[in-house]
Amino acid sequence: MVTAAPERPITQTAYEEIVIQSHGGAANQLDVSNDELVAAFAPSRLGDTHAILEVNGVEYESFRHQVGVVNPADRSRGGGESSPNVTSLKIFDKSLGMHGKHMLGETGNVGGKSGILISDEESAAMSRRDRDQLFAQHADAHHINPYTNVLATDIGSYGPDMDAVAESRRRQYGQLAGAAASGASRRYGGEPELHAPHTGKGASIVLDRYLRERAKTDPNVAAAIRGERAPLRVLVQGLGKAGAHFVETMPDYMQLAGALERHGAIVAEGDQLLDRQEVLDLAHDTQLSEAGVDGVDGALWLPPTARSQFWASANADIIVPAFDHHQYTAEDARNFGGLVIASLANHPLDEAAQDVLRERHIDELVDIATNIGGTISSQGIWNKIMHPAGWTPRRFEADWQRSMHRVADTILEGRQQLARERGEFVSFQEVAELVVVRRAVQRLRQSQQLAA
Repeated sequence: MVTAAPERPITQTAYEEIVIQSHGGAANQLDVSNDELVAAFAPSRLGDTHAILEVNGVEYESFRHQVGVVNPADRSRGGGESSPNVTSLKIFDKSLGMHGKHMLGETGNVGGKSGILISDEESAAMSRRDRDQLFAQHADAHHINPYTNVLATDIGSYGPDMDAVAESRRRQYGQLAGAAASGASRRYGGEPELHAPHTGKGASIVLDRYLRERAKTDPNVAAAIRGERAPLRVLVQGLGKAGAHFVETMPDYMQLAGALERHGAIVAEGDQLLDRQEVLDLAHDTQLSEAGVDGVDGALWLPPTARSQFWASANADIIVPAFDHHQYTAEDARNFGGLVIASLANHPLDEAAQDVLRERHIDELVDIATNIGGTISSQGIWNKIMHPAGWTPRRFEADWQRSMHRVADTILEGRQQLARERGEFVSFQEVAELVVVRRAVQRLRQSQQLAA
């Protein structure tokens, strides 16, 4: 087994540079100083930790970062990642992104993220007992508690991992410990059958709201929504939790033209469309192997190396990158001839691709809005565990739906307003950044007033 080589935690100076690089442009537009910006997004002294864990003589690095207002009552919420390339820097960057989701979603939380550095080989060789011990140590080392610190499943971590977190905290917090791991099973208060689909389903809501607004000025989109022309063609990359649930819940006026997984892609021939359930079953059973695709009518198979060919295929109206970080390039953006990109993964477009789309006046629905559904769902499950008397699945779902519609309206109306004021194209990325920074700074100022 490969053991982790301890890294030096990143410095305060590095934190400040990341915050200013990420949010400085929006802060300048809002006349917010760098000092106030950093104060609103700096890592909290309550949640900036680094630890070395040991399971059966093997060391693993473990990170946890929380950003936002420094207030003991603030709840931090974010995923727990276990993968071979986790670093303190990466976890801080992700906690910034999570903070943005909480500001946009108005959940009342601050951003948090956790990570465990573990190789794929180590993870595969671990017994369930060893893995439980690793996540229990992680929760203990970072003082995860059900009142202020919440983890959810993320890259390389699963429901049983969250069960181990909850079980480890029961010694100190009793039955409420399940709230510390909102991705846990029903045994610990989780609601996996409610929580898991919400990231993809949320993306469907945001994309549908965008297209219905666009239909007011685009006759082709309006005709598709009314069923008077062929459905809008969608390419989806990544059929995991988010991508698969997006495919299952996208409106009927959108139809699947292709899907890319780690082991290959299938795309529709000519003007045909693919049966969405058939593709989901195929991805689950065979990871889109060439042999498996032979059973899908009208499908062509592409090897996994043909990613750019996949993005250029099928004459797509909508593309949905739902897996990789920075995997959609400027060349792909220059070749895109469709309506909109819905970025369901975290930062699937590199900066050059975003620049090209802005130059071409093509919309990207940014990840902070499209994959916020799981974040808002996690809040609802925390509410259920902490305040069970008033919680029902129907109320949970209704509250979640309202929150998703509010997120969509915030970015759509914000873009319309800025575009009218400037008389030019405005990206959704800029709108989201302005909303996040404005709300984060307002939260900081309110906290300072209360402290005074």
